[in-house]
Amino acid sequence: MKKIIYAFALPLVFMFSCSTSEEPTDDTDDNNNNNGTVPGVATLVFPENNKLCTQGTIINDLENTITFQWQEASDTDSYEVNVSYVESGVTVKQTSTTTEATITLERGKSYSWFVVSKSNDTNDDTRSETWRFFNEGVGETHYAPFPALITQPVNGATISNTTSVNLQWNGSDADNDIVEYQVYLDTNETPSNSLGTTTQNSVNVTVQTGQTYYWKVKTIDAKNNTSESEVFNFSVE
Repeated sequence: MKKIIYAFALPLVFMFSCSTSEEPTDDTDDNNNNNGTVPGVATLVFPENNKLCTQGTIINDLENTITFQWQEASDTDSYEVNVSYVESGVTVKQTSTTTEATITLERGKSYSWFVVSKSNDTNDDTRSETWRFFNEGVGETHYAPFPALITQPVNGATISNTTSVNLQWNGSDADNDIVEYQVYLDTNETPSNSLGTTTQNSVNVTVQTGQTYYWKVKTIDAKNNTSESEVFNFSVE
C-alpha cells in the first residue's frame, strides 16, 4: 500500500516543481513624452505684420517664393510654419530645424502665418502669434484691405442681462487707405441685414433675450476694394 501512495506522489512533486510564476507587467507607457520642458514662443520677423511683401523670388507671373523668418525659441528642436490663404483658408505647412523656411505662394494674395515650436522631449507645442501680409502681384499698385479681425464678443459667447452689445473689430490695409466698415447683423447664419457704415472700429447694437446673432464686417478702402471678415455669433440670455 505504501508503494502505491509513493507512486502517485511523484507526479505531484513534478507538477509543482515545473510550474512558473507570471512575471509582473509594467503598465508604464514608454511613449509618454509629456515630462519635458514646453518649448518657447517663436517671435515672428518676416514677412511683417499687415504689410505689403515685395521681397520674394519671382518664379513667374503667378508664383514666387518667400523666405519666412522668426527668432529662435527656447527649448525647441524644430518649427512648423503654417501659411494660410486668407480668402480660402487653404494652409501650407512646412517643417524647419532653423529659424527660416522658404515657401512658394501665389502672387497678389493676402496671407496669414504663424509658427509652432516643437520639442523632442515633450508632446506639448507652442504657437506664436499670427501675422498677415499681402504678397505683391504683377503690376499691382492698389491692394484690397485685409479682412477685419473680430475681437468682441468672442465667437460663441453667451451674454446675460443686456439689451445692448458692443461689437468690436480691428482693420488693416497694406495701402493704409481704409475708408469705412459695413456691419451686418442677423439671426440667420449668413447675415445679410446691414446696419450701415462706420469709420470706427466698434458699434453698439440692440439685442433681445433668447436670440442668437450672427455678424460680420466688410472693410472698404479708397479704391472701393473690399474684404469680409469671418462670421461670428453670440447668444443673449
